[in-house]
Amino acid sequence: MLAVAALILGSSVNPGAAAPPTAAAPRVDDFQLADQDYVGRRLYKMKDAKAIVLISYAAGDDAVRRDAKTYMALKAGYAPKGVEFMMIASVPGETRDKVKRDTKAAGIDIPILFDYEQLVGDSLNLRRAAELVVIDPRTWIVAFRGPAGSKSTKAALDALVEGKSIALAAEPSRGRTIAYPLSAPAKKAQISYAKDVAPIVQEKCAVCHQSGGLGPMKLTRYEEIKAFAPMIREALR
Repeated sequence: MLAVAALILGSSVNPGAAAPPTAAAPRVDDFQLADQDYVGRRLYKMKDAKAIVLISYAAGDDAVRRDAKTYMALKAGYAPKGVEFMMIASVPGETRDKVKRDTKAAGIDIPILFDYEQLVGDSLNLRRAAELVVIDPRTWIVAFRGPAGSKSTKAALDALVEGKSIALAAEPSRGRTIAYPLSAPAKKAQISYAKDVAPIVQEKCAVCHQSGGLGPMKLTRYEEIKAFAPMIREALR
């Protein structure tokens, strides 16, 4: 999966070096993940929502449990106003049975999206559990990120519900650190275009993405793959 991560996490594919580190961009790219009930949730399908709230989740995390009532209060107050709430589980090793037990004990009734490859959590720069991200679906810009109990959380949601644009300063979250081993420089340095990326493209993509194929562009050479790396990254997500 390191080769796939290279395509997704990097803006381009380098034949001999690691992909550049992911930046904490204010705009959120599209993604699709399945929740604890195997329901697929695609971010950009929620474009008609007033706001979207994403919360980084870790089973057994003290900060998540302390903030559980706040999450549910926010959902009760803003979901009827058109705000979507989801949690992102990017910690390696999380299972649906474990998560269901933990969220039931904490009183959390929110879709938990399983980010097994850590691609979404890394792209969102979710480095700690219990971090809340408020997104404006009109622009896919982050309006606020920080703890659920911050006054800025409600300020951002109130503004978006009223149709106003807003961008508030980020605040630190209090949950445990989430490690992203695939995005570590040492791991990325092991990725080779010839050994890792090219075989995947040849097996999965080039049948259609070649001259005379059904694909809309060719993906048969390094230069072509590099040029379409951002599109490949989004499609894989």
